[in-house]
This record gives sequence, C-alpha cells and structure tokens, in this order.
Amino acid sequence: MKVKKYQSTLSLKPTQFSVGIAEVEYKVHAMKELKNRKLLALVEKTIIPVVLSPWNELCVVDHHHFLFACWHANILKVHVEVVEDLSQSKLSYHAFWKRMAAKKYAYLYDQFGDGPRSPLYLPDDVRGMADDPYRSLAWIVRKEGGFEKSDVTFAEFRWAGFFRKKRLLHKHGKDGLHDA
Repeated sequence: MKVKKYQSTLSLKPTQFSVGIAEVEYKVHAMKELKNRKLLALVEKTIIPVVLSPWNELCVVDHHHFLFACWHANILKVHVEVVEDLSQSKLSYHAFWKRMAAKKYAYLYDQFGDGPRSPLYLPDDVRGMADDPYRSLAWIVRKEGGFEKSDVTFAEFRWAGFFRKKRLLHKHGKDGLHDA
C-alpha cells in the first residue's frame, strides 16, 4: 500500500538519532537560493518514505537530511509516501522496532557511533536530532569524489564509523572538519 500525501515536517518521527549538519546546512542554503516554483517542485519531487506504526506514527525511513533542511528552511509540509502500513497490526513496541531494524528502516546508533540504542530515545521530531560531525565528514568526502553514492543502506554512516575510528576530528566535534 503506497499512499502519498503531505504532512507537517514536525509530525514525522525520525528513525535515526543524528544527521550530518554540514549536509543539512548545504541543503538549506540551496533551498533558499531557489525561486518559489522550483522550491515547490523540489518538495513535490522529494518523497519521504514512511512506515505507519501501530500507534499511527509516521516513521521516516529515508531522507532525514532533507526533512531537517525543510524544517530549517521553514517549509512546513513535505510529501510523504507510506511504504508500509502497520497501523492495523498488533505488533508490540519491541516487535515493531525489531522489524524496523531488520528491514533496515531504522539506524539506532547515536552521534558518537554508540549503539544500537533503544528506540525509546529516538527524537520525537527532527528538532531533536543530533549532529554527527563524522557523518558530515563522510558526506563531504563523497561530495568531493572520495567515494561514490551507494545504494547500500546507511553507507554514509558506515563511512562515518570508519572515519571515527581514525579519530580524524577534534574530540569536541566540528573543529577541524575541513582539515580532515
């Protein structure tokens, strides 16, 4: 069942703890440069896949960075597509999140690479997502040609983990991001 509709950016539940703020800032800047018609076309074209939970929460499966950028750019509604409707299921909270993890719909590692964490601690909306500087570094490296965009689920988080093990950044975050 694939239902497409518009939803408030703040009504969508993230399924990961963090984003790379450098990528979000880049997207926000690009959005602010667009004329209204092109911005509306971008929002229309970028469909955010969601799973409808047994509690009727719309859980974001992909495009967390785009969603966060929309919120920062004051775009109040985004185009979503329900890729799986579990609203009528009798899944327990634990079983639901186990299924989400098994289907690679959730990334339960935090901004420090620690996890998996309990989904109880996932933010309620994009405003609660943390900055993972190593995820930003992975995005910058990909953008600069260091590796190609991949269909592998969570590929940039995997690269972030690789860079984190090398301790390429200052221990307090973004300091040194562009020197890395």
